[in-house]
Amino acid sequence: PHKFPVKSAPTLLICLYDFGDTPVNFVNNWLDLVKTHPEVVVAIPEAAGGTPGNPWGPGTADLVTAIIDDAVARDHVNPKHVILVGAGQGADAGGAIVGEYPNRFVGFADIGPDFPAALFTPALKDSSANLAIYYASTNRSHAITLPSATSKQLADFGFKPPALARVTDPINLLVEMCDINGAITQDQFKFRVTRLMRFFDDVLAKNDMNEATVSAAQNAGSPDAPSLN
Repeated sequence: PHKFPVKSAPTLLICLYDFGDTPVNFVNNWLDLVKTHPEVVVAIPEAAGGTPGNPWGPGTADLVTAIIDDAVARDHVNPKHVILVGAGQGADAGGAIVGEYPNRFVGFADIGPDFPAALFTPALKDSSANLAIYYASTNRSHAITLPSATSKQLADFGFKPPALARVTDPINLLVEMCDINGAITQDQFKFRVTRLMRFFDDVLAKNDMNEATVSAAQNAGSPDAPSLN
């Protein structure tokens, strides 16, 4: 990361692993992405302060925000290009963090059996964040629709359930079904990494284009310049 010039402003992916996994093992899921996306910085923190059944303790939010601040200052990542990715219980912890600090992320990816209810917070609803979400369900019962409670929450937050296709207004959402029985394999996970990065590549390109359009209009003094909020 230290080799990036300031003008490159790379994207930051913070990845939280599932119960039973380790940072050393989890990093293997991201090696191909690093090779194909040299403009991406991947951070995989080690869980701490959790319980025997859940590695991510109450200090995880502070750890993640500290990683963002450090990466912006040291590695010159774009603070508007920060994506949090979680697998299993890492997704549960990640959803809670994004729900608490929605304006610090442009995207959230969940690879696991359940969509984290902790994401749905007043902070997210009241924020101006245009959050993009990629959800790869590893639960076959989600093949056609999400659970009714989650579908209602999605609708309350601007999603269009059952959300099986991309939605671009007001929040980007892509939900996909993993045809999996039991635990997800490393090859299956790597495939989802490719899928989620393709989705976020499109999201970031669109956001950057919109921001450039707004900036150009504002610099030109146009009274009709759209707002980013």
